[in-house]
Amino acid sequence: MSELFNTSRLCITDTKSYLTLNDQQYFLEQVVEILSKQVVEQLPESFHHIYSLNEAKCWFDRMNNECRVLIVVLNKTSFIVGFIFVYECDKNEANIGYLLKASYWKQGLAKEMLTGFLNWNDLTGKYNNLLAGVSLKNMASSNLLLNIGFSKVSNNDATVFYEYTRNACD
Repeated sequence: MSELFNTSRLCITDTKSYLTLNDQQYFLEQVVEILSKQVVEQLPESFHHIYSLNEAKCWFDRMNNECRVLIVVLNKTSFIVGFIFVYECDKNEANIGYLLKASYWKQGLAKEMLTGFLNWNDLTGKYNNLLAGVSLKNMASSNLLLNIGFSKVSNNDATVFYEYTRNACD
């Protein structure tokens, strides 16, 4: 598997690299497991009701058409524990989203994968600005984004928006 970047416990790769080397059925089974009711509760409707391999394939195809999907795998395993979604606005800005399988919550993996993503972004200079939206009810994600260097920029009735600006000296 060709990694985009690694952290101490995680390997993050592009979907194209992952799927060329791994069984698609196994991947789709993991997608169904990851997109549990608990995980998608505060996410857009398009993440809900993914219960079959066919629904997982449709979801995954739609996501791949909308954005760059990064797969988060536990190092030295084939266990997918989450995804990072990168929606390019223009060549210098992207909206990001992320999710982590519920059984891996509260282990520091979300912070690790996002910090790794920010480090990769800073090293490559890919995006000057990253934006993330979080449900008002999701205090854990809000606190995480603030903790890793995002700043709150606005909110509406349901969502708080955060921005990360890459240091121009990087």
